[in-house]
Amino acid sequence: DGRWLVGYIPPDDTFRDLSVDYLTFLKEDSMPVVYISFGTLANLYKDQLSSLYQQVTIENGFKVILALRTEQQLRLIDCLGLSNLDELISGTPKHVKLVNFAP
Repeated sequence: DGRWLVGYIPPDDTFRDLSVDYLTFLKEDSMPVVYISFGTLANLYKDQLSSLYQQVTIENGFKVILALRTEQQLRLIDCLGLSNLDELISGTPKHVKLVNFAP
């Protein structure tokens, strides 16, 4: 079904259904997907956030789900000289899904 797991493989009933929003993003084309999440403890510096965002927004033949906690998104807004979260989301390319939590 498209999931490649490394390490411990939990029972199938562990996975919940994805929202329509995620399914649409994943199925709108056949590009591979890179999932990036730093969890709840990692705190990236402004230069790290800026560099990461610049790299994932370059069209490289894959889609990206980038999960950054709200405070990290706010720091990214500051790094990029933007005004608010709506400006960040609307300015993010279509192949990148920027979220504060990803399943």
